[in-house]
Amino acid sequence: MDEFDDYPVDPRSDEELESIAEGIRNDLGFSDDAVPTAVQLLAALQAKRGVEIIVKPDDEMGRKDAYTTSDPPRIFFSESTFTRIGRDEPRARMTVAHEIFHHYVHPGAPKARMAHRNTTASFIRPAQSAERQARVGGAVILMSRQLAAKASSAAELQASCRVSEQAARIRFERLQRKTRRRPELAFVREHIDRLRSIAAESANGVVAHKIQRARALWETLKPIQGRDPNAYRMCSQGLYMIAWVELDKMTQCGWFIRNGKAVASITLDRE
Repeated sequence: MDEFDDYPVDPRSDEELESIAEGIRNDLGFSDDAVPTAVQLLAALQAKRGVEIIVKPDDEMGRKDAYTTSDPPRIFFSESTFTRIGRDEPRARMTVAHEIFHHYVHPGAPKARMAHRNTTASFIRPAQSAERQARVGGAVILMSRQLAAKASSAAELQASCRVSEQAARIRFERLQRKTRRRPELAFVREHIDRLRSIAAESANGVVAHKIQRARALWETLKPIQGRDPNAYRMCSQGLYMIAWVELDKMTQCGWFIRNGKAVASITLDRE
């Protein structure tokens, strides 16, 4: 393991990583405004996924604070890191969230979090980096969209979610960039034209029939704890959150019906 600090994985955008991480929070049973401790996160992971937690001496772990294996599902922590987890220290909290994201999203070779930042090989693009994905996803597990949106500053987010100054600043700034008003792009115009086309189809009952099919499928999907099941559910894959009103939309919670399944729009670029 010590030869590699990072691995290439399927490329994912930050928007996709955020949606996945929100799904993980929900799967572990935490509401959008919850701020679970590191111990609570591990307890939920053990109860929900049967992951074994193993603590090893620091000298055996070497440079690694923690690492995750998928077969069998285990997370290993150094003794010093596990002590900090018990104190719910900011870096330890992020280490736990980081490894939880690896467990859900990155099966295969063991994924480690190094004590002094992982080194990524030059051939691994940022979107393909397992470690970058776990950093982004782990931050969302600790700082949900709802919690981040409530904060008026990075300092406020840091205090409310008990994370490091750097983690709070990156999360806060990323959210601010996403919410800034942007000029209309070509795909926005295409989407508006599509909506107009759908409206025209409604005259001959096409849309009414599709909505009826969609509603029947919707009722078979897994509800999300803490959210209105009429508005939000998990897609057929079970990992991405979708919204009823975003049927046939290429949006963060958009979805389409494909082969009788509810497919999240963020996965369509892989088809």
